[in-house]
Amino acid sequence: MRSVLTTIEGLGSFIVGLLVTRALYIANGWWLDSGRAVVRTSLALAGLGAFAAIWRFGNPWLRAGSLWGGALLEMTMLLFLTGPGTIWPIVLVFAAVISAAAVFAGAWTGSTLSKRTR
Repeated sequence: MRSVLTTIEGLGSFIVGLLVTRALYIANGWWLDSGRAVVRTSLALAGLGAFAAIWRFGNPWLRAGSLWGGALLEMTMLLFLTGPGTIWPIVLVFAAVISAAAVFAGAWTGSTLSKRTR
C-alpha cells in the first residue's frame, strides 16, 4: 500500500510540473527568452516546490524531484517542438539548473516553514 501511495504522490507531482510548465509557455512563450518570463517561471516553480514540501504526508523531496522532472520534460518537449537550434544542449542545461534551483529552494522553504509550525 505504501508503494502505491508513493507512486501516486510522485506521479501527481510530475503531472503538475508538466501542466504548469505548459501553461506558463502558453502565457509567456519560451521562458528563457526574457528576464520577466524567467522570474515568472522561477516564482511559479518555487511556489509549487514550497506547496509540495508543506504537505505533512509522504516525502516532500520525492514530490519536489517529481515536480522538477515533469517541468524539465515539458521544457525539453517544448524546446524541440519549437525548433531546438544549434545550442539546445546549453539551453537545456540552463533550464535544468534554473528550474531545479527554483523548485528545490521553494521545497526547502516550505519544509522549513512546515517544521516551524509543527
